[in-house]
Amino acid sequence: MAIKLRLVPICLGIGAAITAAVLLAAGGASGRAPRLALAPNHLISTRLGKSAGHGHGGGGGSSGCGVGSTSLGWASSNWSGYAETCSAPYTSIGGSWTVPAVSSPAGSYSATWIGIDGFNNSDLIQTGTEQDVSTSGTASYAAWWTTSANNFIEQPITSGCTPSSSSCGVVHAGDQITAKIEQDSSGSSQWTITISDGLSWTFTRPLTYTGPGASAEWIVEAPTIGGKVSTLSDYASSTSPLIFNPDSIAAGTINASASPALTYSDGGEMIAGHGRGQAVVSIPSDPDSDADGFAISYGSNAPSPPSS
Repeated sequence: MAIKLRLVPICLGIGAAITAAVLLAAGGASGRAPRLALAPNHLISTRLGKSAGHGHGGGGGSSGCGVGSTSLGWASSNWSGYAETCSAPYTSIGGSWTVPAVSSPAGSYSATWIGIDGFNNSDLIQTGTEQDVSTSGTASYAAWWTTSANNFIEQPITSGCTPSSSSCGVVHAGDQITAKIEQDSSGSSQWTITISDGLSWTFTRPLTYTGPGASAEWIVEAPTIGGKVSTLSDYASSTSPLIFNPDSIAAGTINASASPALTYSDGGEMIAGHGRGQAVVSIPSDPDSDADGFAISYGSNAPSPPSS
C-alpha cells in the first residue's frame, strides 16, 4: 500500500530521536518490544561537492539551495526524504501523510515524521508515527513526539488528546495524520507540537525547546535497535507511494515564503548494507510542480511526483 504524506513546512529538522519502546513489534522470546531509537542523520555522502558529516548529529549540507536540482543531494543509512537548510532559522513546519500498511519483512521498523534540527546538529524537535512488523509478522502502529531534551526517546501518545477518550494516540494503517511544530513567538524557547489522526483525536503539547532551527525535514527513517540501524519495513511501492505535501513554511524564515520551494537536491535516499552489498531501500521523487510536496517509496525505484 502506498503511503501518501502531505508536507506542510513549518520548519522541520532532520533530527534524530530515540524511539521508546512501547511500540510495536514484539521481539525475542520474552515477547517484549525491542528498544527502538531514532537518531540524527547518519550521512553517507553528499553531492554537489559538499563533504559528509560524521557521527550523531553530524549531518551535512544537504540542500543545494536551488542548485543542482537534477539529482538527490544526500544519502543516509537511516534517513530518506527531504531536508531544507537554506532558509534557516526555521520556526515552524507542518505535514500530513496516510499511515502506510506494513506486513514485511518480519522484524522490521519504520518511522514517518516531521521535525526541526538534527540534520546539521544534535538538537531536535519532532513528531510522527511508527509502523513496525514483529518477528512473528504482526504489524503495529503508534503516534509519538520527542525532543533532544528527551534524549530522543519517543514519547508515546496515550493521553492528553481532545476529545478525551480511550482512542487517544491510537493509530491504524490508512489513518490520515496531520502534524505541526511551531515556535510560539519570534526568539522564544516555547514551542507547540500538534498531531491529529483525522477526526478521531488531536494531541497538543506545549514545551521548551532551544535548538537553533538549522534545518526542517520530512522523513521516513529506519529506527535504531541496540545501537544498529534496523531493517526498514516495506512501507510503500513506487506505483503507490507515500506522499508528503508541505503546505507552507511559516514567516520567520529568511525568505518568509509560504512554500518550502523544494528542489531535488533537498532530497536524500536511504542506503542499507556495506560494500558491494549496499542497496537503496527508500527513495523520494522529484518535488511536485509547485515545489511543496513529494512522494517516497520503499526500494530503489523512485516514484513519480504527486500532483500539486
